[in-house]
Amino acid sequence: MKNRALIITAIIALIVSNITAQFSMEWTGPQLIQEPVNSDIEFDFNLINETSSTLELRWRLIENDFPTDKWDDYVCDVVCYDSSMRARDLDINSDTIFPIILHIATDNDEGFGTSQLCFWERADSAGTIQCITARATTCWNFVDTMEISHNSMTYYVIEGSVYEKSGTTYTMVGASGTISYMDCDLLTIGEDILEFEYSEFAEFTDYKEYVYNGEDIYIIDGSYYVYDGSKYVLQGDAEEDKVDGVNVVILDGDTFELFNNELVPLGFETVIESTLQVYPNPSSDIVNIFGLQHGTAHVDMIDATGRLVLSEKTNGEVNVSSLPAGTYSLIIKDRTYISTVQVSIVR
Repeated sequence: MKNRALIITAIIALIVSNITAQFSMEWTGPQLIQEPVNSDIEFDFNLINETSSTLELRWRLIENDFPTDKWDDYVCDVVCYDSSMRARDLDINSDTIFPIILHIATDNDEGFGTSQLCFWERADSAGTIQCITARATTCWNFVDTMEISHNSMTYYVIEGSVYEKSGTTYTMVGASGTISYMDCDLLTIGEDILEFEYSEFAEFTDYKEYVYNGEDIYIIDGSYYVYDGSKYVLQGDAEEDKVDGVNVVILDGDTFELFNNELVPLGFETVIESTLQVYPNPSSDIVNIFGLQHGTAHVDMIDATGRLVLSEKTNGEVNVSSLPAGTYSLIIKDRTYISTVQVSIVR
């Protein structure tokens, strides 16, 4: 099997076990780092002496739990030590900020691993201990063959394509593919989007789903996709932002506002609303909508309690004869806009 192109995700969690310590630990770099495997990852933080006296401290790499013996962890204080140095005494002067770097050096084996580094005052090792735990996991770029299980089925991913196997014959699964996500690859099988997590695949949920031009779109890591019935197809660039305090979505440079989970060109719905005519209003049987931009639209009617009482596609005529008297919100949904008009029904 070829070397797999893997990306390492490292997450640092600070665990403070006793707040009576005379020193503190402060992050000076990101706690979430992504680097290619075969990298030397640095986790930077400061030790801070909060007293007016010199502190006699000791650091120790307490334990590591790596997926392979090819991974190493080591520490830099004044100098950097190799992985055989598991503990060292350190004196920090009063009111001093002292930089520390914890390293995890990775190889090209996938998996999930941790490294724990602790500090304490040498005279009070039980009462002043503070630790950090570095956690590392891999995600995939599908450039080689791997076997996975999903929904009780076994699949084989070969250079980004998904296959089923019968005997010695591999058959490509048409409803499958990959999506690029934060330098990693997501795997798609049918409508399922999967990510590699802690040595296995799990459902991927970090996406936004909207309706655009009457079609569901999926925004993932700066791009948007549609599902064509068998696979996800890349459409273009996507970005979520705010304009004058309004949440907007930008698709290939065009800006859209969100109405009932549908994307409408920003400011366009106001123009459309002014051209629509709803008559007669009040009405007892038929409500006519004049000015539909595409000839047909979907309409919902909501009563005063917020209950949906009518939902249908129309070419401009809505039969309200079965509805009791009252005031209703008539929501007109076109492919490019949504407009709401108050309609009164009389009996």
